[in-house]
Amino acid sequence: MVVNASNRAKILDWLDQHRGDRKVQVADRTRQTCMIAVQGPAAIDCCRGLLDTDAAQLRYYFGTRTEFQGRPCIVSRTGYTGEDGIEIIVEADVGIE
Repeated sequence: MVVNASNRAKILDWLDQHRGDRKVQVADRTRQTCMIAVQGPAAIDCCRGLLDTDAAQLRYYFGTRTEFQGRPCIVSRTGYTGEDGIEIIVEADVGIE
């Protein structure tokens, strides 16, 4: 789950309060990850070949685990800007390379 950074604490609190007796673990990985969102009409073409998965095959609001330059990542089609695009989530150290 990716939330707007300004709502992070509020969403984490809400999830914790509504967990009930479900056996789930909520972990905030904001500081351990880096997300790059590429949006716009040419986004998919611009990112072609970066991932081991063809992001064009993902339906809107779907994501999958894959690799970016041999490193694990998640790619999704969950942008809320109204434009087509993808989001790539990698470990923080990969994001600064």
